[in-house]
Amino acid sequence: MLKFMLKFFVICSLIAALFIGGAALYMKLYGKALAQSVLSDMLGLEVKYGGAAVDIDKGSVSFTGVTIADRASPGNYFLKIEKLILGIDKDRLIKERAVVVKSARLEGAALNLERSKDGSFNIRFSGRGGPGSRKSAYDILSGLKEISIINSRVRFSDSFIARRPAVAIFDGFNLQFRSSGAGHDVIRATCSAGALVPSASYASGALSIRTGMAIYRDRVNLDAQLDAQFVDLAFLCPYINRYTPFIFRGGLFSSASDLRIYNNRLDSPTTVVFHAIDMNVKPYTQNSQFLEANVGKLVPYLESRGGEIIFDFYLTGTLGNITAGVGPRVRNAIGMATMEEMSKIFQQLQRLRY
Repeated sequence: MLKFMLKFFVICSLIAALFIGGAALYMKLYGKALAQSVLSDMLGLEVKYGGAAVDIDKGSVSFTGVTIADRASPGNYFLKIEKLILGIDKDRLIKERAVVVKSARLEGAALNLERSKDGSFNIRFSGRGGPGSRKSAYDILSGLKEISIINSRVRFSDSFIARRPAVAIFDGFNLQFRSSGAGHDVIRATCSAGALVPSASYASGALSIRTGMAIYRDRVNLDAQLDAQFVDLAFLCPYINRYTPFIFRGGLFSSASDLRIYNNRLDSPTTVVFHAIDMNVKPYTQNSQFLEANVGKLVPYLESRGGEIIFDFYLTGTLGNITAGVGPRVRNAIGMATMEEMSKIFQQLQRLRY
């Protein structure tokens, strides 16, 4: 997705150049068809828009009714944008006659991601690229100072993970990215985003992320805080059921993660609070009875006074070799459960002795 967005902004720069550089009559006659054709060829996708306008005084180019679809099924749009506004660097336009996009604002965007049964996605690039199409994130963001996504929606459907598609919807999606620009071979930036997660069983949950980052030519260092508040487990159930020895039927959770990536090394402690959970051990799993018994022994030590189950874990390692482990609360619960079992064994030995 990041690759798509970066490439999208590069091609937007080219389209902005077409609009600003063309004569008024030429643009009226050929501008829209030419821009749509160029953008479609560059991305290898079917790209259309309803209207476009240039404001030289404000240094902006705006598009309305933007739609992007796979060329194999042009009627099936995976991205719609009610309004796209590109801010142009006026100084460089005047002095260098170069069109450099310094800001992008997307209003009322709707992204529909689909993963089919064979594992492929509905976003496929088959275009020929173009000027700057192979630029790194550093090269693209060195001139882009601000990205705003306002009141948008993301829908993800996964038919690969289970027989019935797993569907997640994020409403009211907002994102704000601000960059200080390139300096001493590094771009320092901040990013915040949030969305509502509708639920059939509970009130809407919420997701949020706050990030500070340093973008170099060969790596990205970042510190991020990711929070989830009262999110329905329904979408995650197929993934948990497939890759763990448990069967989740539903529930509600909140979580807090601190994600740090420095010099391609990741550290991320996470705490998850299960407010409600419907879970069992898979009966056909090896040693299922042993696993079920031990989970039952741990739960009392993971339970809060309010009856919630609190579980903590961490991810660590290089980006190519990430390992996972349990956090201090779970380690304490394991220790307490072990001591309880040892105490029972000693009591039984004492009875045998006398």
